Amino acid sequence: MAIVKVGQIKTSLNKAIAYITRDDKTQDKYYVTVSWLFPDDPDIRNPSNLAEAMMTDDKNSMAGVKKNTTLARHVIQSFDPKDDVDPVTAHGLGMEFANRITDNGAYKYVIATHIDRNHIHNHIIICNTNGKTHYKMRLDKNTLMKRWTPISDELCQEYGFSVSPRHGQDTKTSQNPTLWLRSGDYYASLKGEGNKQRIRDMIDRACTESKTFIEFKEVLRHYQVEANIRGAHITYTDLATGRKYRDNRLGMAYDETAVMMKLNHQALKHISVNQKLIDYEDPEKIRIIIPHTKGNKRITVPKTMTTRTGTTIRIYFGQDTGIPVSDRQGKGMGKMSMRDLYTAFGQPAQTWNDLKDVRRHMPRIELHGSAKQNGWMKNQMRMAGEISRQATALSLIARNGGSANNVIQELTGTLQQADETLTSLMIARQDVISRIALDEDNEDSEIQLFEIDEHMDRLEDTISTLRTRIQAVDESIREHDQRQRPGFSR
Repeated sequence: MAIVKVGQIKTSLNKAIAYITRDDKTQDKYYVTVSWLFPDDPDIRNPSNLAEAMMTDDKNSMAGVKKNTTLARHVIQSFDPKDDVDPVTAHGLGMEFANRITDNGAYKYVIATHIDRNHIHNHIIICNTNGKTHYKMRLDKNTLMKRWTPISDELCQEYGFSVSPRHGQDTKTSQNPTLWLRSGDYYASLKGEGNKQRIRDMIDRACTESKTFIEFKEVLRHYQVEANIRGAHITYTDLATGRKYRDNRLGMAYDETAVMMKLNHQALKHISVNQKLIDYEDPEKIRIIIPHTKGNKRITVPKTMTTRTGTTIRIYFGQDTGIPVSDRQGKGMGKMSMRDLYTAFGQPAQTWNDLKDVRRHMPRIELHGSAKQNGWMKNQMRMAGEISRQATALSLIARNGGSANNVIQELTGTLQQADETLTSLMIARQDVISRIALDEDNEDSEIQLFEIDEHMDRLEDTISTLRTRIQAVDESIREHDQRQRPGFSR
């Protein structure tokens, strides 16, 4: 089956066409068809020329092009992975679908089949003006469900694919929050696997509508999801089903630090403080005594930048922000850096950046191919369940001149860079979601969201791989040290 979604393009038509026809998504534009051009026309590779051709039709329409004019329609036709649709079939079916809904190309269109994700899908950008009659396309809320989706279903049946259920596309988002599901995740929800994605979407939406963590919890509960901090993690409970999801099961973008960054639209660091250090508290702020200062120094923070669980308070700061310090009487005493705060309160060991400190404590292992070392290596390789991980660790050590320190330094440097990039993307993603919620530049925003999600998917895979490799090297070092101790028997 295919799920069909439709959006409007009111600005940046060139950018939209450039996105859907990207080489890395369409096998170097092999799966791109332009309704008014021959397949070998060089203009197919020029998004500006394609956009200009559509704009010409729009300008020649009866009403012309004015501010806020819809220039084109962006149709997304996503196929169920269960149907095992190959790219050629998807593109052919998409072309038939596009011809049917554009009066055989009277409305110019560009179709691009994206094959770079785990579900194949078509992007179809349709000029909003009929090139023959110069009338604009008129769509109402029933067009998708009563006209376009049945055409897609009919074609799917002809090709032997399953048919989409009627799942309420004309229902307002505010009444049906599951419409925030991306089409690719809708299939998972049909098989009971999409609940996690629905929770993610509700979290994103709640972040858009909240300014503080308390507001976030209240809004999220309105969407039938409860958030509770348990230790270092947030547990999200789906109130409709009773199922619980710990934040790390939803992904790196849904832990407490990530939520606070989304609420504040900036990169953040945090410290954990016992409530015994609270010197003063009112509904708006908390004043905390700085340890090891004999009670002479304090920091004052707004409650909007805090979360609380049991006797522990987590306080968030912009990672590049200086934190004002005062004395007992409230007189200013300058500012502290995050490094100074970590020295005073201790550094949380749960952020990816903190792993860079590991290398300072790592001993050296030299592997130069001696008989003893080779024997040790072979012994490790025999350990059940450890073969792949140990091989990765040892090859990394060998590649870096036999020094575990070099490996850790290389991996943690890359990890730090990946973490900083992921942080920036999480903040940018929340800004895009906010624009979509406000219906501002919706099409541009949805394209950006596609791109950000893809980058984040790749980054999370990279970070997980790097973490596994660091753990592998770390365990290899500890096992090596254990074997060097007197009395160790093989």
